[in-house]
Amino acid sequence: MQKLWIFSATLSLAVLGSGYAMAQANLKEVCKADYSRFCSDVMPGGGRIIACLKSHEKDLQPSCAAGLKERDANKAGAQGR
Repeated sequence: MQKLWIFSATLSLAVLGSGYAMAQANLKEVCKADYSRFCSDVMPGGGRIIACLKSHEKDLQPSCAAGLKERDANKAGAQGR
């Protein structure tokens, strides 16, 4: 029984992690043009690119702005678990 619980927990974490990875990949795709336009000189890491994109929120393409809002909502939801 304990092995089954461990397997279920591991599988759940893998699914959640892959969902987050897919969301991140999708965000990179929808924000590619805005990144090139506003943040191409920003060094990756530490959330600097996200911060740069958010600093240009009014100028972002609607899909990128929506993706950032969805990312924030998902992150807030994950922290509440």
